[in-house]
Amino acid sequence: MHKLFLACTLAIFLITIILGGCETVVNSENYKTSELAASFRGNFGYVKSKDCMYYTITAGLSVGSVDSREKIKLVGYDTLFLEYGKDKREMIEVEDATFGPIALYSRTMPCMESGKKLYVRLERKDDSDNSVNSYIVVPHNVELLEDIKDKEFSRKGSVEVHWKKNDGVDEIEWHVSGGCIINETGTSSETPLFFSMKTEPYHEKETCTVELSLRRTIKGRIDPRFKEGRFTGLIQEQFYFTSTP
Repeated sequence: MHKLFLACTLAIFLITIILGGCETVVNSENYKTSELAASFRGNFGYVKSKDCMYYTITAGLSVGSVDSREKIKLVGYDTLFLEYGKDKREMIEVEDATFGPIALYSRTMPCMESGKKLYVRLERKDDSDNSVNSYIVVPHNVELLEDIKDKEFSRKGSVEVHWKKNDGVDEIEWHVSGGCIINETGTSSETPLFFSMKTEPYHEKETCTVELSLRRTIKGRIDPRFKEGRFTGLIQEQFYFTSTP
């Protein structure tokens, strides 16, 4: 019985570590801004029915380093806001059931214009201007200059995709997947994008629908009053075409 108890205790301990049980959550009011690190990450989306961009950002604050296991819980006057133009919304704390008791904050800001700045603002009592600002520039959506929806591409040749370059972003990551091809990923700074499809073994004579995913990674600016930080945004779009033998 004693050995069984020890075994169960060890198993629970290991599971706790794997799920982030070693995370420590501390109160923000005990630390200066210069002692904090900010890790902001978000996903840009495109609502075609409304012809506007939206962005959901998740923010995590920690002590000293963005990889620190001491996570900040905002208390007292300390508040995170997502701000775009005159629209200002408080970011809401969310529970992360996968990685344990980590203090995360999230909010969605709808209908934004490309080229404009979206701010993450930390408001504190002890800051002279009452806020800490980090921002990211809203990008253009990932677009194709020519529709490929009804096109067929033979695996004997290459696929040609014309994508639109915007705002100085000169590289995209592409990924193709389908039932009759081998999934592949690559990057390109040129348009049109050319790539070949490799046939999945035993599917040489098949025709299938292929999903082409195009993604840009956008880097934002972290307020220098943070000790450390990173701000990244992802914008992604999926397109479909037919792969033939």
